[in-house]
Amino acid sequence: MSEVWRARSRLAVMLLVGGVLLSGCGGLSGSTSGGASAAPEAALVETLAEMARGNEAKNRYSKAAEQYARLVETDPENETFVLGLARNLRYMGRPQDAFRALNRAMMEDSIPDSMDVRLEMVRILMASGAHEDAQSRLTELSASAPNDPRVLPLLGILADRDGRHREAQEAYRAALAVRPSDLRTANNLALSLALSGDLEEAIQLQNRIARDPSATMQIRQNLALLYAFAGRMDVAEQITRALLPKEAADQVVADLGRMVGRAEAMPRPNVEGAVPLSR
Repeated sequence: MSEVWRARSRLAVMLLVGGVLLSGCGGLSGSTSGGASAAPEAALVETLAEMARGNEAKNRYSKAAEQYARLVETDPENETFVLGLARNLRYMGRPQDAFRALNRAMMEDSIPDSMDVRLEMVRILMASGAHEDAQSRLTELSASAPNDPRVLPLLGILADRDGRHREAQEAYRAALAVRPSDLRTANNLALSLALSGDLEEAIQLQNRIARDPSATMQIRQNLALLYAFAGRMDVAEQITRALLPKEAADQVVADLGRMVGRAEAMPRPNVEGAVPLSR
């Protein structure tokens, strides 16, 4: 096996097993509905919902899940609350609990069988490794909504997991044609391009989206990953140290160095760390 193919294989393992393909997070939408008749109680529910949304935005998923659970107890027929609970449990790495929470609401007909609910169930199945079930459900969704920019990226992720990278890229590009500002889908397209050997194009795309003010820490760190596998550990280290505190950056740089087989990529002493980027 050539050095190129060995590097590509290592990259595939890192991207897919490491979970850096982004499945996306449904936007928080809707307002409190039902369940509260008295004005003071309604105000308390809305305050708790606002706190849950704020904690989720700050990646405090455990706290957000706890608050959404209380909201679901107050109003079990509120789709926004049920989805918020399931989504944050998934973010916490608890897809089985997320499945139980969402499936219970669906089985009890507490919430409608909406597109948002069905998409969240697909994401949960993907997070739990039930790819065949997720693929089956996505195929049904795609048949009813063939150009939906929420469905297409998920089809792309599953195709990438199966090694069907060109098919995945077609799905990502179709989604971006409808929603060009979707950074998560653009990120996944870049990683898919890298998996299929188009590393230069992947880096160009990832550079562009990483400069977007709304780019997440993971999107920016993925740029460092791509530079590392392109043999540019100097750039990868520079990006990493601009994103993370020194101790965390040292570990990431060491990990990147081991992944690409570059002993000289180990962290150097007395390297001044940059302030992490705000989100």
